[in-house]
Amino acid sequence: MVVSNDNILNVSDPSSETRESDNELKDEAKSLKRIAREAVELIERRVILDALSKTGGNVTQTAKALGVSRATLQNKMKAYGLRTANG
Repeated sequence: MVVSNDNILNVSDPSSETRESDNELKDEAKSLKRIAREAVELIERRVILDALSKTGGNVTQTAKALGVSRATLQNKMKAYGLRTANG
């Protein structure tokens, strides 16, 4: 049921319950996005580790095997804590 103060429905007309429900949905969507991002990061990290293992730790060969540039792989490795300051 929609309730309005007059014959015209305004944005301010929906009840506070409806607005609270909208906020809950937005919060849930943000949580789902965060969970999805974390899942992707976990998968990427595992794939990189597996590829590094198969190439004996050779970053150039790993990048080629994964189909990414060496720089992209190095950035991912740094982000995931998979490399030391020396490389």
